[in-house]
Amino acid sequence: MSAELVTGLAKATLLLSTAVLVVIALRPLWHQRFGARATTKLWLIVPLTVTVLVLPDRSAQVTANDEQLTIIFQLEGMADSLRQPLQAARQTFVDQTHPIVPAILVFWLAGFVCGLSILALRQKRLRLSLGTLTHQRHRLWICQRTDIGPLVMGILSPRIILPANFSTRFSSQQRHLMLRHEHAHLRRKDPLWNLVSLVFRCVFWFNPLAHWASALFRKDQEFACDEDVLADRVCDRRPYALALLSLADTKSRRSALAFGPHPLKERIMRIPAIQSKKPLQQKLALLATALLGTTLALSAWALSPSNSGPEDPSNTETFADWFGFDVEITVNGETVSGQLSMQGERAAITKVDDQFRMLARNRLTLQHDEAESGWSADVEIVRQNDNHFMVNSTIQFNGETVATPRMLIGSDFPASIEQTDPETGQSLYRLQLIPVRVDQLLESHEQAAES
Repeated sequence: MSAELVTGLAKATLLLSTAVLVVIALRPLWHQRFGARATTKLWLIVPLTVTVLVLPDRSAQVTANDEQLTIIFQLEGMADSLRQPLQAARQTFVDQTHPIVPAILVFWLAGFVCGLSILALRQKRLRLSLGTLTHQRHRLWICQRTDIGPLVMGILSPRIILPANFSTRFSSQQRHLMLRHEHAHLRRKDPLWNLVSLVFRCVFWFNPLAHWASALFRKDQEFACDEDVLADRVCDRRPYALALLSLADTKSRRSALAFGPHPLKERIMRIPAIQSKKPLQQKLALLATALLGTTLALSAWALSPSNSGPEDPSNTETFADWFGFDVEITVNGETVSGQLSMQGERAAITKVDDQFRMLARNRLTLQHDEAESGWSADVEIVRQNDNHFMVNSTIQFNGETVATPRMLIGSDFPASIEQTDPETGQSLYRLQLIPVRVDQLLESHEQAAES
């Protein structure tokens, strides 16, 4: 399990880094063509790309026509161009027997907990520094400090926090514009998106690109809210800029959902360049972002190793710890063929003596269905250790479950799952699992290859 976590973290880091670099490269173009509001949506590419990890692995089907046997096997991995670095990382750091794997997980978990703790302390310190909050109206609250600017605090029920001198420090027009900016944050669900950004920062705390992306994302949020306020109000740009300038002397109070200093200078410099974007441009930008993110995610999934062939089972060093089972099924005492589907976790397939053999590393599932007799079975075989396997099965007759046997079997002797007639004791349905000795199978494979 620890090895799989490290492997998944390595894959996620590679996907996240690729997506962040793509967004950073496209960011200037999006700002110029579509504006800041569309640019914030461009960041959706990052979580969309990482979701490729939850997609099912590519699968392939190999059919042995002589025996009417369909074997379904899954292949794991990334693009061929990424296989070598991932394989090297797996061999060096993610070997289940390698003692460094637990150390890596402990190191990562320590950084994750430390990051969360720092952010929680920062948020608590900010809240305490505000003093007593006085509710004004709706989501507006007045704090006791006078040396901060308006800010949004909270996630599930966010509030706008105003300084105690808000009504005297700014003109009526400036107060209106600044409140529009903060309400834009609420309307755009920025606190919730900042939480997503925080999760990525904590999970990938070791990756500088995750922190850089968080800082840029926060800037784009501020630019987008400024655009919401000023895009159609050219006459308000000067008082708005003066209001921002007055905040230059305020003390920076960073919440847990912020990273890096507030981009006040950049916001003021961008005000003259703000332009109103037509709704069609916004829709085109969103469509382009969705297509780009989907393409990037599906490309990472589709470029997994091709179905033309799995790893070579003749590599005894790679497949020495894999396992396999032959299956023999009898109905009313007679051996049947029917259709048998096999699906294995991290599986490979080979053909020896004109017979298909499937090897799995951790988990193997079998599904048998014979329409003529009405019997069917679902069997899951999970490795417990080198010599034992846990078998969970469900036997059905005409679509109704008649038994759910569960048992622990060894790797040296056959095991049977059987349903008998309660009156006569005659066997109605019997599924026998015969362990496959992988070493003998590989030896037979080598001899077949030599001949």
